[in-house]
Amino acid sequence: MVAAAIRPGSKTSLVRWYPTGDGWRTELLTGIYRGRSSDVWKIEIANEERHLPRADWHPCTL
Repeated sequence: MVAAAIRPGSKTSLVRWYPTGDGWRTELLTGIYRGRSSDVWKIEIANEERHLPRADWHPCTL
């Protein structure tokens, strides 16, 4: 599983896809990985911890 390779304190990127009126778009966030629960990814962006739903956001390797 990809998530097991992400270590707390490491820089990581998460991506989500969402529908628009003319197709699909992506959103990419990059920050410091702080952990996860069964429901959320915990990532620090601009010194603020954000909790992103795991159902929507996925690890991204660039």
